[in-house]
Amino acid sequence: MKNLNFDVDVHMLYTSYFVNLSGIGDPDTKEYLRLKYDCCEEDDEIEVLGEDIQNWKLDIPSEAVDWNFPITDRKEAVLSSLLRTAPGYLVMAYGCRWDGSSGYYIAATREECFLRDYDTQIVPCKVSRGKKVLICRESSHDVPMGSSTIIVALSKKELDYIGPYWKYGSGERIAHIARKYAEED
Repeated sequence: MKNLNFDVDVHMLYTSYFVNLSGIGDPDTKEYLRLKYDCCEEDDEIEVLGEDIQNWKLDIPSEAVDWNFPITDRKEAVLSSLLRTAPGYLVMAYGCRWDGSSGYYIAATREECFLRDYDTQIVPCKVSRGKKVLICRESSHDVPMGSSTIIVALSKKELDYIGPYWKYGSGERIAHIARKYAEED
């Protein structure tokens, strides 16, 4: 497994926002952004990557960011750098709930692997050679220190082994696949 050097949510790796430079009081942050994004002194609004907005070393006030218009044109490139294309994905979250329980589901797309119906941060930590397995640190209000989430790009054979009714009793088969890849770490 290769360690990844990210410390931001996966969504912020591929999302950009417009930032009003006049709303940034710190001159060093403003200069850094102008140099990194190759903009002129007259440019007042620039497109900034979400990972820079969340970077604690930069002083970008929330009010300077236009959160209403996220730009996600890098999504496919970022997700494909983390996981290979597959017919399905096993998402196994360990100790992710307030009571310490774990959960799993089968996602149809890479994007779906990172969607939740609650506020969470999912930080990619390790990826296997061939991008079959991605290990993330997932944190939420229930588990603020985070817990492990393993995402496995399933082969057709593995997906067939789990079966189409995975929600209704394939737990043993899913556990078998999850253990297989969790133990490789």
